[in-house]
Amino acid sequence: MTSPEWRRIADEIAWNIDRGIYGVGTWLTVPKLRIDHARPGAGPVGVKTIQTALIVLEDRGMVEPQHGVGYRVLGPATRPVSPAPQ
Repeated sequence: MTSPEWRRIADEIAWNIDRGIYGVGTWLTVPKLRIDHARPGAGPVGVKTIQTALIVLEDRGMVEPQHGVGYRVLGPATRPVSPAPQ
């Protein structure tokens, strides 16, 4: 069974944060992430999918939201991963 799309995206963003591709202080926005994580031929990823992935990363302590701006990268995970949101 394949992982949900939000999990794949959360893992990809986390990988980019862990390796410094998205450095501390970088702003991540839903519109940009929708395009960056689209699969070829499928179009942009849904807003809720990206939001769910970002909530997972927020829970890990990797990003923090700023209303009207996006999510600011804090760095690699500082907290254990929680169960998947329902």
